[in-house]
Amino acid sequence: MIRPFPKPRPFPRSNLRLPTGKRMTIAIGMRCAGGIVFGADTEECLGDMRRRVHKIPTGDFVPATMITGACLNGHLMDTAVERIFDRLQKSPAKNSEAIGALLDNVMVGLYRREFKAYPDQESTEMKLLVAVKPTECIAPR
Repeated sequence: MIRPFPKPRPFPRSNLRLPTGKRMTIAIGMRCAGGIVFGADTEECLGDMRRRVHKIPTGDFVPATMITGACLNGHLMDTAVERIFDRLQKSPAKNSEAIGALLDNVMVGLYRREFKAYPDQESTEMKLLVAVKPTECIAPR
């Protein structure tokens, strides 16, 4: 007996959504002709709590500095930004090599001392976008 071909069945729809436990920060830094443009979202989550925060701290000192980034723990990010700003205020970087060395020194020190003692090592991973204008590039007023 000849049977007709079976009717095609659509793929079953998955009711799965994106994982709810994944945290992220949306940040961008673009280099333009007149300088750098930074943008970031303003929501920070800690457990079930959500709040609005300013994620692009700026330094009101020479050299001009802006920082944004992503970290699973906002307190660790605040600590890193504060240390970078403190170091830039104490010893302004004259060129890009000095800025790189300063950032390397601050971050390695944080990971070797303060972050090493943190109980959840997975939440210490940090990604930073840093814009610093070295003092050699600043025109006298």
